[in-house]
Amino acid sequence: MTVNLNENGYEALRERTPVIEWYAELQKADGTPVCDRFALASYRTSAAGVTPMTFSLPVTGADCASLPVQIEQVQLFEAASGGDPLSAAESVEPLLLVLAADTGAVVLTITLPAVA
Repeated sequence: MTVNLNENGYEALRERTPVIEWYAELQKADGTPVCDRFALASYRTSAAGVTPMTFSLPVTGADCASLPVQIEQVQLFEAASGGDPLSAAESVEPLLLVLAADTGAVVLTITLPAVA
């Protein structure tokens, strides 16, 4: 799934931090976070200097605050906790985790704006 940056995301990209230093928050459909945020730098699957950038976020039921949980969206942030979102909450293919041993992954793609 493709993540689209909001105005705050474009500002962060231009003035503060590169995408690779951001965090992804996996959420329920109502926007409730389901686990700790993922540091994108640890989960990059595309080559450096390539756009779009792709990331694969492995998640298990043991990572979640409570079970069962269905992950339905992802949102980007500049910090490991708190802060304003850098993207809208984007829908992902639903991932249902019932047991601590259940596993899955959320794959996301971030397309950077072209430089004029």
